[in-house]
Amino acid sequence: MMNKLLYSILFIVFCLMSFRMNAQTLTRELLKGNKWIYVNNSSVTSDYYRVFDDNYVYDSHHIHYTHPGKGTKIDTTIVLTYAYYLSDTIPDKFEYAKVGIIPKGKYIIKHNVSPKYVDADDATIYKVTKITENEMVLTHVKNTFEVIGMPGGSDIYRKE
Repeated sequence: MMNKLLYSILFIVFCLMSFRMNAQTLTRELLKGNKWIYVNNSSVTSDYYRVFDDNYVYDSHHIHYTHPGKGTKIDTTIVLTYAYYLSDTIPDKFEYAKVGIIPKGKYIIKHNVSPKYVDADDATIYKVTKITENEMVLTHVKNTFEVIGMPGGSDIYRKE
């Protein structure tokens, strides 16, 4: 009897965890025209945010840094431009023909097109782990270059 109870509890926990880890569907309309601010340890920072349109996502990174040895100060903002599309599956490579075409998906696939920082192999894939009207959680699936996050990790963004 005790084994049945234990297996039942484990089965329920497994089902709940599987449901929580499944990707959620995101629409391009929800992304567009909003400033999505990166949330670090539950505190909002405007140093890093994303803005989406139909075809591109613009990642803005504000860097303020003082070199410990030289005392040189850097205070600048870098904006990287990525072509992106939504997909229900994880592609083998970035597919330019899908940019701006697919209105919804469970994954965001982006490719760096910033002329100064272009890399032909740069592609990042996020699973949409959670989406609400004001918050999204993106889990890194494939990550060839990112300032924030590593594969398997998640980032939280809140709408400004």
